[in-house]
Amino acid sequence: MAYGIKYRLEFSDDSENDKKIEILKKDYTSSVLPIIGTSNPIEISWEGDDDFYSPIKGSSCLLNLFITDAVDYDNFYEFNEREYRVDLYYKDASDNYQIFWTGWVVADNFSEAITTKPFPITVNALDGLGLLKSFDYPINITQVTGKTFTSTLSSILDYLDLELDFYVSNDIRRRAAGTTYSLWDEIAPQYQNAWFEDGNDIMDAKEVLEIMLRVTNSRIFQSLGKWYIINNSSYSEQSLK
Repeated sequence: MAYGIKYRLEFSDDSENDKKIEILKKDYTSSVLPIIGTSNPIEISWEGDDDFYSPIKGSSCLLNLFITDAVDYDNFYEFNEREYRVDLYYKDASDNYQIFWTGWVVADNFSEAITTKPFPITVNALDGLGLLKSFDYPINITQVTGKTFTSTLSSILDYLDLELDFYVSNDIRRRAAGTTYSLWDEIAPQYQNAWFEDGNDIMDAKEVLEIMLRVTNSRIFQSLGKWYIINNSSYSEQSLK
């Protein structure tokens, strides 16, 4: 699906770091319209950052905006999910914008306090990790023997339609015949019902992702425009450093 930029806001935070918000609409091809932000236009949060027993660290973005006499927005709550995407950018040392976070506007979390203009509205967007339970594990029983945790992860993340690269950093390795292999590239289902419950009902994509992360003692989260899968022990050691 093609998305065009419908709304844009460029601003600087309290530390004078340049940032940019873009709201994209499916099949939109017209001009880019302005956004008026509050004093705190962006709030990004990650779920359960300190809970090592919850390996899927979904994230959300709250946009705090104003409707004025000159600036208005679509009624986001009237559209289906994945009609609008939010992209957040930061400027790097070379003065170029780099993607920091992306996700889909959630229609049922839109709110506004209607009074006289200007008045504030909030728009919430999610990265979609928590919504993977709505999808079946993308099993292909004709190619089971060629699948690994890495290829399975790729298939699951494709459900989110965010087209982000993913990076795996895991200290668990297998050494054979003088070669060291990543656990994610070595582990694979050994039979066609590996991801079925009770041998009949296929697991949802979130269940499968959680199993893979627990087996490899890892967590997944989005940051700097990428998915990161990081070994928990490495994450905690780096945090201490």
